[in-house]
Amino acid sequence: NRVPEQFFSLGSSMRCSIQGMLSRTHYPFRILTFQGHPEVTTDFIVDLAEHRYAAGIIPQETLEYVQNTRHR
Repeated sequence: NRVPEQFFSLGSSMRCSIQGMLSRTHYPFRILTFQGHPEVTTDFIVDLAEHRYAAGIIPQETLEYVQNTRHR
């Protein structure tokens, strides 16, 4: 992974090579950071998608995509 040319890296770790970026081209500065959540497993994401589909929040196409990526 690499930081896009229009950004500076703000940090990295062994688990995540890009944890945050600062825009070189915008003022006031734009910052984008990432926070991993190890408790969010593939099964959790599939369950969440199924609940959101049942509630009418996401379309069937999105649900099927999530379900089909479970075993990748």
